[in-house]
Amino acid sequence: MVNGEDRRGWLWPVVAIAALVVAVLFVGWQVYETQQDSEIREGAVVRGVDIGGLEPEEAVTALEPVVEEVAETTIELQFIELQFQDQSVTVPATEFTAAELGVSLDTERILAEADNPAPTAVRPAAWLFDLFASREVSPAVTTDLGTLADTVDPYTDPETPRIELVDGSFRPIDSTDVPIPDMELLARRLEEAVLNNVGGRVVVEVPIRGMEPADPIAVARASALAAKANEITEGGVVLGLEGAAETFAIGELPLRQFIVLEGSQHNTRLGLDPRIVDTLASLFVGIGSAGLPATFGLDEAGEVTIAAGEAGFKCCDASAVGALLAGMVDDQPVITLPAAAAPHPQGREWAESLGIQQVVGEFTTPFRPGQDRIINIARISELTRGAIIEPGERFSVNDFVGQRTASKGFVPAAMILEGVFVDSVGGGISQYATTLFNAAFFAGLDFIEYQSHTIYLSRYPYGREATVSYPAPDLVIENNTPHGVMLWPTTGRDSITVKLYSTPWVLADQTDQWTRTVGTTCTRVTTERTRTYLTDGRTETDTVWAQYRPEGLKCDGSPSVTTTTTTTIPPEGTDGGEPQSGEESGWEQGETGTDTGDAGTDTSETGTDAGATESDSDETGSDSGEAGSGPQDSGTDDNAGAPQTSVTPAATAGGESP
Repeated sequence: MVNGEDRRGWLWPVVAIAALVVAVLFVGWQVYETQQDSEIREGAVVRGVDIGGLEPEEAVTALEPVVEEVAETTIELQFIELQFQDQSVTVPATEFTAAELGVSLDTERILAEADNPAPTAVRPAAWLFDLFASREVSPAVTTDLGTLADTVDPYTDPETPRIELVDGSFRPIDSTDVPIPDMELLARRLEEAVLNNVGGRVVVEVPIRGMEPADPIAVARASALAAKANEITEGGVVLGLEGAAETFAIGELPLRQFIVLEGSQHNTRLGLDPRIVDTLASLFVGIGSAGLPATFGLDEAGEVTIAAGEAGFKCCDASAVGALLAGMVDDQPVITLPAAAAPHPQGREWAESLGIQQVVGEFTTPFRPGQDRIINIARISELTRGAIIEPGERFSVNDFVGQRTASKGFVPAAMILEGVFVDSVGGGISQYATTLFNAAFFAGLDFIEYQSHTIYLSRYPYGREATVSYPAPDLVIENNTPHGVMLWPTTGRDSITVKLYSTPWVLADQTDQWTRTVGTTCTRVTTERTRTYLTDGRTETDTVWAQYRPEGLKCDGSPSVTTTTTTTIPPEGTDGGEPQSGEESGWEQGETGTDTGDAGTDTSETGTDAGATESDSDETGSDSGEAGSGPQDSGTDDNAGAPQTSVTPAATAGGESP
């Protein structure tokens, strides 16, 4: 048996704990209520949108997706067939959006419901529920009766003429009485239907509260409108587009589907459903002009300029519907629709977004005046001047220029084929490739594919150069910056210069170079590049490489050529056949590939040489003043190289252009 003192002994701690719990709940409630003075109660969710804890203005913004969902609900209004005074009256069903009928989300009522406080008796503890649980607040909608009446009245107004399409022809709706909708009841039906299928499609029957006599003028007007609608659509129409030669037809029945009545009462007139714009656009899809893109250039001061280009055109201008209706009324045999301007996707806005502003890489290599090869160097410079490499994109010399042919302005000039000099259309353009290679080297761009000459020419930076042929080897550069890059090659009397324009992003310089012997006679040159990024100052290094051999020898010391060959110059206007245009033929398998940084043994460079050699009767040995120079490679540079990135092996059909 528990005595009184024992009972009091364990009762006091229980009472104290209970009092503490009540105090905590009360204090928490007070703090919560203070914070909730202007905010929506926590936990309120409307159709998946959490508005709890938001200010009313923030909650309204958060509910915009629900507002749009309600507004886009499709509603089909059905006017039932009416029997009134022995007269059958039918008004055709019509589709609208909720917004067109004046139905919208009632955000004010929703926010009031969301912020509705809990009952007084449980409020000290209800805040815990609000913090850790959600409350689904039912959406509410409201209807603007004025908007609803404006939309529905044309279908029931006794003074508005009405026509209908029956069995392919228009006829007047000759009723002596018209229904009078009950707008307030209709509004309630609409709200209920929308709430039950937000964003979907619903059917609502229009309630009728009586009938009223139709206006005799409206009845007569309906007859005239029906006759006119049949007249202007008879036989369909033939359509053309301003600026285009193509024509298309719309048949009689399809055309009549788009006839509508516009205006109201005695001002009702024939019109075309705006949705016919989609039909017109589908007829003329692909017809028009893309226009001309914006182009870059340089002014007399060497500053970058942008020419805006030219907008193209397409179907159709906003006035096309009116032009079509006017042409139907005038019975034009071919109705020409006004075209809409179609800005080129690479217009001025695109051009300005690339940030092409100043020189970020530049290099110059010399040549002796008066050689045929200079014509080819000047021609490929002209063809690629102004070429744009967008961020993340690549520039391929072969893809951009294509095969070098006489029809493109290239001439026969010296190339090396199996160690023998021959003439080939496009010979000499590897000097362009080497100059572009070095400009890209100092601009900090990435090299995807390249191949060096097999014999060193003193006018090029040692180990830092490239040759091209078609279809391979190729020179492929990748723009690894967030800005566009513009190529601007130019030729003078005795040199070619390639400038690359962009927004400064990285500084690049040659920081080391080393060599090693391959086989018994070849030399592999590896050149290190250090890139410093201007955004954060970080640096990274990569390498480019070249491999040289003595003229007429393979890497194992054996002769590269056993017979003398000659080549016929391709006739004017031909593609020249294979092997192709003025570059290097008989390249070594070990002369392209992936540079692993010269660590360990490179087995790709010790194999058998297929026999490529390179020489130039007036270019071997030392050419005074012919060493490459550039803005970041000032003066003469006889100790430079080519990149350490992945390259694609070239096809053996190409030649080597000195």
